[in-house]
Amino acid sequence: MRHYEEYHELSAPWGWLLLVLLCLALLGWGLVNYAAVRNGQRQWDYGALPETPASSEFTTSEPSPLTTTERQIAPLPDARPLPTQEAKP
Repeated sequence: MRHYEEYHELSAPWGWLLLVLLCLALLGWGLVNYAAVRNGQRQWDYGALPETPASSEFTTSEPSPLTTTERQIAPLPDARPLPTQEAKP
């Protein structure tokens, strides 16, 4: 059964050579892309942005209370409340 082609294994040096060739091919492809893509003109003018840390409105004042107190979702027909666990002494 070893005479079929799919059962043949590469020896260790050929496996390493294949791995090194694959790595070199990927590095070469990356270098070709690096050389082919040119740098564009950068425009970093985003206007005046505040750079104050913790400038959120919620850090200096409490959020407003909820305005809606009515239920927004109807209770499920088979819903049962969870059992309460009393503190054991």
